[in-house]
Amino acid sequence: MTSDTSSAHVIRRMISGFALALGSIAVIALVSYTWTQHMLAIEKERFALIATNALQHMRSQRLALAAEQLMEAPDAETADRARATLSRTVDEMRQTHDTLSRAVTSLPVDDPLYRVYHDPAVAFDARIREYLTRAQRLLDTEHHPQPADVLAIRQAALYDLPPLFNQVTRLYADERSRLLSTLNTTHTLFLGLLAVVLALQGIVIFRPMLQDARRYISQRNASEARLRARERVIRALYDITSNTQMDYLQRVQTLLYMGCEYFRTPIGVLTRLDGDELEVVAVHDPGNQMQPGQRFPLADRYCATVL
Repeated sequence: MTSDTSSAHVIRRMISGFALALGSIAVIALVSYTWTQHMLAIEKERFALIATNALQHMRSQRLALAAEQLMEAPDAETADRARATLSRTVDEMRQTHDTLSRAVTSLPVDDPLYRVYHDPAVAFDARIREYLTRAQRLLDTEHHPQPADVLAIRQAALYDLPPLFNQVTRLYADERSRLLSTLNTTHTLFLGLLAVVLALQGIVIFRPMLQDARRYISQRNASEARLRARERVIRALYDITSNTQMDYLQRVQTLLYMGCEYFRTPIGVLTRLDGDELEVVAVHDPGNQMQPGQRFPLADRYCATVL
């Protein structure tokens, strides 16, 4: 019963240890995966902003080219094609800018990108809207486009807006770089945390568990060894008592020798009580201090206490 209880305890410790280890690894992996997905979503959004900003830059150039073609159109057909291109580009650029503006507005006011869009010294948002307003005015003036608007659009497309587009792209790229750096740092921290957790589990859980397992195996081996020894003794007892080629005293002498070997005692004695004395019937004494037939007072022996 004790062995079974110890075995069950060790098995429970092992199962609990492995379950705790796997649970800790699963929690860390889940947190790491969730955080990574969150960071990748932000990185994907930043990359989309970079691509959209570059596309806006190209649209501003296309808008300026369409405005010049409209201003210098030699005939009505060319003017209509230029006007259609200009109208489509204005709509696309306005929709995209509104989307970018909403995304930037959600940023903190101290964010560099927010300052580029809304700081009066830069006023990227106001300049883009003014640029689109001039282009829309060209569209609304069907027969007499104003040269001043075309010149203003050309000036903005060639000199004013490109540095701002490049600045915004650089800010997006810098933020993306910081995001990737944070992601790498976070992964390193998670790996370090996982290593620390595994080390602590090895010290606190697995090491005592292995010690319990070794102790259980040692106890089990010792118990099996005692059982095998008892089986040998019982088999030897049976062989001795059933041996018909040995007389009574020989069997007793053999049993005394076997008892001394099993209990690891130097002397084994079979005595007979005769009144107030003990008579030695058979003895196993390698030192020959006692011989069969010797008699001893009962009062001087511990057998008197037993009796």
